[in-house]
Amino acid sequence: MYKKINTQSAVLESTYRLMFQYNIEGITMVELEKKLKRTRGSIYYFYKDKTALFKAVIDGLFFPVIDTFCFNNKYKFPFDRLMESVQSYDSSVNPAKAIINILVQSDKFYPNFSSILNSKLIYEKECLITTNPQLSEIIEYTWTQKIGTFFLSAYEFSSKG
Repeated sequence: MYKKINTQSAVLESTYRLMFQYNIEGITMVELEKKLKRTRGSIYYFYKDKTALFKAVIDGLFFPVIDTFCFNNKYKFPFDRLMESVQSYDSSVNPAKAIINILVQSDKFYPNFSSILNSKLIYEKECLITTNPQLSEIIEYTWTQKIGTFFLSAYEFSSKG
């Protein structure tokens, strides 16, 4: 049983790392086999095709980072949490660029991805505003600024003059 879980986790994590730099169409099963040092059968044992594997990666590794927000400790913006997560898997990639690559792929291959992500982000922002109603304008401004900085960092532009 442990070997199954370990193999399934390895498949998800390796696919996630590849998704930082490649689109799902460009990730071949041969490449995954080599990276995992496992057979194609061990990959297909868990996932019927690449789209199912991709969806499992988003459900298992991407969305949980979005869903994990805490107001007790120092609050972190969702894309900051995602960038930290990407860095923990692969410190050699530009994390913002990796996330944008995943966002673009997800919009293409994951049904209703944009709606799901948007509702998760809106929920988090509403929770922030509900707990700090007097700061709602600052929260709105900060989120807009953080999103802009995130996109600038993906293309290595500086938001400072």
